Amino acid sequence: LEKSAEYFNQIDPSKSEDQQLINSSFPSYNFDVIQGAGLSYQIDVTQPKGSRIVNLNLKGVALDPAQEVIVVTNNYRASGGGSFAGLNGSQIVYEDPDTNRDIIVNYIKAKQQLTRQNNASNRNWSFVKKATVGKVLFESGYDSLQLAKDDGLTNVSKDSDKADKSASIYRLMLDM
Repeated sequence: LEKSAEYFNQIDPSKSEDQQLINSSFPSYNFDVIQGAGLSYQIDVTQPKGSRIVNLNLKGVALDPAQEVIVVTNNYRASGGGSFAGLNGSQIVYEDPDTNRDIIVNYIKAKQQLTRQNNASNRNWSFVKKATVGKVLFESGYDSLQLAKDDGLTNVSKDSDKADKSASIYRLMLDM
């Protein structure tokens, strides 16, 4: 989780200048979230990398960050792809012949109809609430604020559009 949290820049809450939330040098395909029955956590972007995951819980009970757990992932990640701590291919418990793509295709075929209500993320992580003096900004799809609102995100607002309308700049209000 700490490796994935490197996707976000460290934010200084006392800075009055705009700060970019997303670390543009971190490959977005390495931003993994771990979902599971009862797992929840928060990311504190005001802390330095390696110290950002807080309130790590499993079924409401604090999980010791040093506790060993089994991670279900693809063979790329399990074999060390992305340089995630503890995932170097030396302790693979089970290797399935099915690819992620096949598993997803079979899931969609079985469900036949996917909806946001029934099949979306379980939202098991969030940012730690912190007041910031300046704006915390990120770039995403052009004029897509309504999608965020439809998904229940209330702490995002549109700041501006790129001149070529290829994207919009959004503000994340960490104190909400």
